[in-house]
Amino acid sequence: MRWRCPICAGDLALLQDGARCQLGHQFDRARQGYINLLPVNHKGSREPGDGAEMIKARQAFLAAGHYQPLANRLVAIVCDGVRDRVRDSSRIAGPVNVLDCGCGEGYYTSALAAGLRELHTPSRVTGLDISRMALRLASRQHAGIEFAVASNFHLPVQDDQIDVMIRIFAPGDFGEVRRVLSPQGIIIVVSPGPRHLYELKQGIYAEPRNHVAPTMPEGFDCLLEDTLQFPVVLQAREEIDALLTMTPFVWTARRETVSELDHLTQLTTQADFIIRCYQPIAV
Repeated sequence: MRWRCPICAGDLALLQDGARCQLGHQFDRARQGYINLLPVNHKGSREPGDGAEMIKARQAFLAAGHYQPLANRLVAIVCDGVRDRVRDSSRIAGPVNVLDCGCGEGYYTSALAAGLRELHTPSRVTGLDISRMALRLASRQHAGIEFAVASNFHLPVQDDQIDVMIRIFAPGDFGEVRRVLSPQGIIIVVSPGPRHLYELKQGIYAEPRNHVAPTMPEGFDCLLEDTLQFPVVLQAREEIDALLTMTPFVWTARRETVSELDHLTQLTTQADFIIRCYQPIAV
């Protein structure tokens, strides 16, 4: 995969201690292993992305296996797509490049890398996130995967490089997606389904609303639309707190309403996901 300098858009060489382009723009590699490719003018705030409290909560929640069915489904979809593409070796030269945009602590990134290893197909899995705090954990926990701090709206990747892109509950720009996808490349987008965490929302909002399905992006064909629902069973106060803290609900609900959930020690709520696979329409 060819990296792109976020300052001049030239080719970027990844080195042991960082990255450097031909014009001399340099980017440091943190001691945890990730590279910071987010220029100051793309940050928007001093420390963009998820904060320490949300990251810690999400890590604990995911490590408990509550969203394992989603990870399994994503791995199956990606591996099926890779199999289809490598049947015709002329369509992909070299390793299959997989990019997880908004990878957080690397939970799904690592699952994808493990699934692709079982295919015995050469692949390269990379994770991007705008949060340095999230990538500190990702780099420590998932050796062998390249992680970089970057914005989904300014991807540090050259044109036509990515065979499979993943975006899970993360914003982004489909113009950038089109630019970096290879000619037969696909993007898999995971969004909340209508009833996602509805029972939790009932404990927070007087009139909880269903999630609105995402609109189809212009200039893309939808190759697959899948839904996934399963119960999330929380059997400890700590698990409920973790779920609350990792969602936007805790920030949008009134403090006194959230505190009404403090007495709960168990909760069962539904996970509901929409999984879509898009491919750019040839022009």
